[in-house]
Amino acid sequence: MLIAGRGKVAGEMQARFPWELVSRSEVSGELLEPPPGPLQRALLTADGNVGRILEGYAGEPIEAVKLEQFSAPYGEQIHALELEADDERLSRRVILRGSRTGRSLLYAESVIAVARLHPMVRSGLLSTSEPIGRLLCAARAETFREVLSLSRMPAWAHGAHFGIEEADEVFARTYRIISGGHPAMLITEKFPTTWFLS
Repeated sequence: MLIAGRGKVAGEMQARFPWELVSRSEVSGELLEPPPGPLQRALLTADGNVGRILEGYAGEPIEAVKLEQFSAPYGEQIHALELEADDERLSRRVILRGSRTGRSLLYAESVIAVARLHPMVRSGLLSTSEPIGRLLCAARAETFREVLSLSRMPAWAHGAHFGIEEADEVFARTYRIISGGHPAMLITEKFPTTWFLS
């Protein structure tokens, strides 16, 4: 079920909250209710470092456990990332988890325009377990996050990462990170709808 969505052209709508950015073509213009938990809403609408929010909640440092990561010199054209078919990209899937407890907190998958990254960020993504947000802060990269869509859906195979059933639902948000005036990363994050309620 779609909670909110944006059109393909950046900045075509202005609203106070991402769940007000409803695409009429997808949900007939209805404004659906936001998630019930304040922390859930913060995680879904944050335009800053989500890792810091998770660290504050968990009371421990967060690390990114790589499930899959690979680079390719070409691939599909990605409009939201302004990535052409012959542009190099890095794809990765990670679990953000507490570094001491090993508790999984959030699943994330991303496509990254490698040529638009600060060298320190690029090196960190390839060689460390640091979350993206922490690498961007360390490089003092000027960025902002633009939320493109919010939704809820069955967990499917991702349920195993959270210890829930495939049929249980997760919230998902897709956003892009803008750096130097151009989109550099397209990221989708997911977490169970029953988590972060208090």
